Amino acid sequence: DILGKSLGAPNAINTARATIDCLKKLKLGEEVARARGKNLEDLLPKGVLAVLAEQEQAQAVPIEEESPAEAAEPEAVAVSEGEASA
Repeated sequence: DILGKSLGAPNAINTARATIDCLKKLKLGEEVARARGKNLEDLLPKGVLAVLAEQEQAQAVPIEEESPAEAAEPEAVAVSEGEASA
């Protein structure tokens, strides 16, 4: 437990080792669901599922991009007479 190591021991090496050990033990949600014989949706809170659904909808909406011809056109800039002699 990283919190216990950071509060209980002033030794920075032990804290670093606990952090690395913890990171090595992390698993993906899909792995945990598969090990428990459940769907990922059964393990996630409803708020997380709502956010994931919103992200999927946002990715499904096509984004209109400028055509290469429109992007290559230079914008017109007004120049006064005093600036034109540069």
